[in-house]
Amino acid sequence: MVDSQEARRQAEAQAAEVDRRLAALGSEIAALRAESQREAQAQTERLARHTATEVAKIQSQSEYEIVSAGKAARAELKRYSATLAIRLAEQRLQDRMNPATQQALVRGFVRDLDPSSPGAD
Repeated sequence: MVDSQEARRQAEAQAAEVDRRLAALGSEIAALRAESQREAQAQTERLARHTATEVAKIQSQSEYEIVSAGKAARAELKRYSATLAIRLAEQRLQDRMNPATQQALVRGFVRDLDPSSPGAD
């Protein structure tokens, strides 16, 4: 009988231990859920910050590329405008040039080279 009482006491102690663990299990599960939610929220916030940083970098790079493309386009437009102006000037000179005008220009140039000619300095 002592053995059965001892066995009963051990069984009751084990049952009490199981009950205690079951009672604690609910709070442990709740704590794990809360921790999991905090970690998920923290991860969401980290991803949001990282995304915002990456978006800012992309915007900055895009703005730089747009400014650079604008500068390159303006420089190309200036080169093109200068080329057109030179071509137009050449065309006007060719249109106005005739043998008499050409001869007058040559005479004026030679006169400017001759130090003994009147009007040369």
